[in-house]
Amino acid sequence: HGLHREWRQRSRAGQSAIQQDYDALARDARVIRNVETVGVPGLLQTAAYARCRIVENSRLHGTSDAEIDTATAERMRRQQVLYDTAKTFEFVITEAALRLLLCPADVMLAQLDRLLALTGMPNLTLAIIPFGVPLQIAPQHGFILFDDLAIVETFTTETMHRGPEAAVYTQIMDGLRAEAVIGEPARRLILQAIQALNTAT
Repeated sequence: HGLHREWRQRSRAGQSAIQQDYDALARDARVIRNVETVGVPGLLQTAAYARCRIVENSRLHGTSDAEIDTATAERMRRQQVLYDTAKTFEFVITEAALRLLLCPADVMLAQLDRLLALTGMPNLTLAIIPFGVPLQIAPQHGFILFDDLAIVETFTTETMHRGPEAAVYTQIMDGLRAEAVIGEPARRLILQAIQALNTAT
C-alpha cells in the first residue's frame, strides 16, 4: 500500500525529472486535493515563488543549480491542468501560508495577487484555515491526493500511499476542509495578508 522514496536518490535524476513525474500524475487525475501548512501549493504558485521553492530544494539536496530554470518552467507548464474543466481541484492552506515569507516580499505580494485571481475559477476551491480556529485535526504536514493516491513529502523522503492509508489522508483532508473558509471570507484573509505585507515593507 505504500512506497517510500528518498529525495536525495530521486534528485540524482534531476529536478526536472521530479517535476515531470508530477506532471503525469496531474494529467491523469480527475480530482486533485492538496493540503499545505506553510507554503502555497505548487499548482497555484507564480514562477518567481516556485523558483524560490526549487532553489531551496536544490540547495538542500546538493543538486545542480543549472536545472533550476528548467524545473521552474516544468512546474509552470503543469498549471495548464487547472483549465481542464473535467478536473476538480481543492486546496486547503493555513493562514500561515499567506504570511510566512518563504521568498522576497515583492514575490510574495505577486503570489497573493495570484491567489486572489484563482479564487474565481469554477472548478477550483481555495480553502483557508484562519488563525484562531479550533482544530480537531492538527495540520502536521502537507500532502496531495491524486484521485486515490496520496503523496506525502518531507525534507528527505516522499511516500506514496493507496488503499487504507490513502483513505486516512482523505479523511484528514475532509476534516481540515471543514475548519476552513472559502469564497469571500478567504479573499478577505488574502487581502489582509497583502495589507500587512505592504505595511511592513
